[in-house]
Amino acid sequence: MSSVDFAALTTPDILGPMIGVVVTAVAVLGLMTVMPGPDMAVVTRAGLSGGRGAALRATFGVVAGLMV
Repeated sequence: MSSVDFAALTTPDILGPMIGVVVTAVAVLGLMTVMPGPDMAVVTRAGLSGGRGAALRATFGVVAGLMV
C-alpha cells in the first residue's frame, strides 16, 4: 500500500500555477457571461427582478456551470 505525501501536494510550487489558471478561467468566463447570448439573458433577468445581488449570484452560477 502506497502512502501519499499530502504536504508535497500543498506546496506553492504545485498550487501556484493551478491558482493562476483558475483565476484566469474565472475572469475569461465572467467576461463571456456579459457577452450577448443566453447567459446574459439569465443574468439580466435576475438583475431586473432581484437586484444587483441576484445578478451577481446568477453570474457566479453561470461561471460555475461553464467551468464544469
